[in-house]
Amino acid sequence: MRRKSKRRVISNNRIGATTLFLAIILAAVISVESTYLYANIMADRRVQINRALKSQVEVLLGDYDRELFSVYGIYGYCKGELDDTVFNKVLSSNGIDPEGYLTIGNFASISSSDIKKAVASYYSYRGASIVASGFTDVIVGALEEFEDDFVLSKLKSLTSGKAATLINEVLKGSERISEILSSVDNFTELDNAESKISDYIDLFSDYSSAKEHAPELGNSINLGGISNLFSVYEGIDDFASIGENAMSGALGHIPLCHYASYNFDSRMDNDSSINGTAFTDIHYDNYMDSEYILTGLSGFASKAIVNSDIFLICLLSEILQIRFDSKTMAVINGIAVVLEIVISILTLGVGLAVPFAAYKALVVLIYGIVLAINDVNAVLVGKSVELFAIDGVPFLEDGILCFEYSDFIFTMMLFQSDDNICSRISEVLERDFGTIVTNVELAYVTNDDLYSYEGGYYLYEQS
Repeated sequence: MRRKSKRRVISNNRIGATTLFLAIILAAVISVESTYLYANIMADRRVQINRALKSQVEVLLGDYDRELFSVYGIYGYCKGELDDTVFNKVLSSNGIDPEGYLTIGNFASISSSDIKKAVASYYSYRGASIVASGFTDVIVGALEEFEDDFVLSKLKSLTSGKAATLINEVLKGSERISEILSSVDNFTELDNAESKISDYIDLFSDYSSAKEHAPELGNSINLGGISNLFSVYEGIDDFASIGENAMSGALGHIPLCHYASYNFDSRMDNDSSINGTAFTDIHYDNYMDSEYILTGLSGFASKAIVNSDIFLICLLSEILQIRFDSKTMAVINGIAVVLEIVISILTLGVGLAVPFAAYKALVVLIYGIVLAINDVNAVLVGKSVELFAIDGVPFLEDGILCFEYSDFIFTMMLFQSDDNICSRISEVLERDFGTIVTNVELAYVTNDDLYSYEGGYYLYEQS
C-alpha cells in the first residue's frame, strides 16, 4: 500500500509540472502577442497621425494667396490662425480621438532665392504674353498715326461693310468668286475685286489640296496627321524648362529688373501691374515701391535720387542730339562767338585763356539742361520722351527709343544687384500680404509623444 501511494504522488507531481510549464509558456506567448498587437496599434496610430499631419500641411499650402500668385506669380501661404479642421476629421474618421494639440513648428518665409525662382517661372510662362503686349502697344501707336492720315477710317469702312462679307466667304473656302459677287448687291467698295483676290483663292485651294494629300517626310512623319503634336508639345515643354533654368541663372537679372520695375507700384497715378491689376486693389495708398526697390530709400530721398538719375539720362540724350544736329550747332556756334566777345569786353581785354570750344561746350550744356528739365517734367506727369534721336544714325534717327517713367526705372534697375532687388521685393510683399510662408512644419503633441510633418512648394525646392 505504501508503494502504491508513492507512485500516485509521483504521477501527480509530473502532471503539476507539465501544467506549470504550459502556463509559463502560454503567459510568455500571450505577453509577446499583446506586445505585438500593441505595437501594431501604435504603428497604425502613428501612420494615421502622420497622414493627418500631411493632409493638413497640404491644405495649408493649397490655400495659397490667389492674388499674390495672380499678380506676382508667387506661391505663398500667408500665415494666420491655424485651422485644424482637416487634421481632426482625418483622425476621427480613423477612430483616433484628437486629444493632443496641433501647432505650427518651424516655417520658412520667402527668401531671395525663392523670389528668383518665382520670377524665372513667371517669365518662362508669361514672357511671351508680355512681349506680345509690347508689340500690341507698337501696333496701336502705328494705327493712331494711320488714323491721322485717315487710313484707319478707310480700313474701318472696308471691314465693316459688304467687303467684309466677301472676305469672310473667301476664308470659308469658297472657290467661285463670281457667285459671291453676284450675291452681294451694289458692291462698290472694291474695283475689280474678283481679279484682285483670285490669287488668294488659288492659294487657299492649293493649301486645301496639300492638306488632304500631305507628303511623307522620312521616319514615317505624316504632315496630314496630328500624332506629331505630342512631340511638338514635349518640345515646347522642354523649351519652357530651358527658358526657366536660363532665367534663374545669369540671364535672370534682366527679367528680375523688369519684374521689379513694371510689376510694382510707383509714384505715378493709376498705375497697374503687368497683368493689369490696379495697385489700388492691393493697397489703398499710392506707394513708391519701385523707387524703394531701386534705391533702398523711401519718401523724398528716393524721389530725389530717381529724379536726378532721369535728369542725367535725359541730359546725356539731349547733348548727343544737339551735337549731331548740324542746324542747332550752327546756331550754337554763333552764340558762342557772341559769348566770347562779351566776356572779352567784360574782362577789359585782360582776357581769360578760354578756348572757343569751351564757350561752345558751355552753350551746349546750358541748352541741354533746359531741354532735359522739360523732359523730366514730361516724364513725371506720365508722358513719354524720345531719347537719343540722332540724325544719321540708323535705328535712332526716327526716335524709336520712347521712354516713360517705368522705362527709366528699369534702365537704372539694371545696375542693382539681385540680392538687393530680391530682399526689397520681399519687404514690399510682406507689407501687403503679411508673412509669406513657403515651407511649413506642423507638430502634434499627445501623451508626451511628438509627431511632425514638413512640406513646401515644389517651385522653391528645385535647384
